[in-house]
Amino acid sequence: MKNLRYFPDSCINVYDDTVTRKRDAAFRTRIAPLYPTIKTCFSNYYNHFVNNRLEQLVPEVLCTAHSLDLLNLYAYQSKAIRSVRKKIDDEQIFKITSTCQHCTINSVNSMDHFLAKSTYPEFAVHPYNLLPSCTECNGYKGTILITGGVRRFLNLYLDQLPEIQYLFLNIFGNDKSNMTYEFELRNNGTIDPVLFAIIKNHYADLKLFKRMRLKSIEYLSELVNSIEIRKTNLSLNVIVDEIAKTAQRNQQAYGVNHFKYVLEIALVQSPVFMNGF
Repeated sequence: MKNLRYFPDSCINVYDDTVTRKRDAAFRTRIAPLYPTIKTCFSNYYNHFVNNRLEQLVPEVLCTAHSLDLLNLYAYQSKAIRSVRKKIDDEQIFKITSTCQHCTINSVNSMDHFLAKSTYPEFAVHPYNLLPSCTECNGYKGTILITGGVRRFLNLYLDQLPEIQYLFLNIFGNDKSNMTYEFELRNNGTIDPVLFAIIKNHYADLKLFKRMRLKSIEYLSELVNSIEIRKTNLSLNVIVDEIAKTAQRNQQAYGVNHFKYVLEIALVQSPVFMNGF
């Protein structure tokens, strides 16, 4: 999981572009009077965005009354939104552009509206409100942003992910043939408690432990096969060292808490897993 760089160009121009592309003259006539309100809303969004206080924004009543038209501006496969997606992708580290950073499991095939477009139709095509996502994460996220005063999801444009490990693997059993394991979040005391609470909510609501566990079965099989093949030429100590070092390098590119590399390092350093090779 890595932070994302946000859209680099004018956001209000994206709104203008999506409206201009609509061929329905009646639609453009209906939506034209909203333009001053939309400009004010976009300005307010920016002010809350730079202070990471988007949850404090209140839906604009006038825009809510015209929600159907505003929602009609957004379509993931439209040329305007594809252009936004490309510009966002171009800002990222190449290796993470195709993977949903909310989960690091699935490919990106949708855009998540950080503020739900059903509640905030005025931001249906606001580029800062659009984060590349997979449909699975998008579906789990829903429209609830805060419960008990704590945000439910990370904003990967704004919430700076800790550069220290908070995702760990607990391993149980005697050897790899009867081993079980589970992922766990831990704060060693250096991560801001408010941010860590959001991280925990993010993992829980997107069902990441279960999804990571299912995907990790595939990685586990690959790891076992890799070790078995290398055993013909290398000692186990050398194999463990090579795998751990490669995983640590990958953590620099994909995130220190990327579950695949947390898994690999924990397994090769575990007597339970290595027993029997």
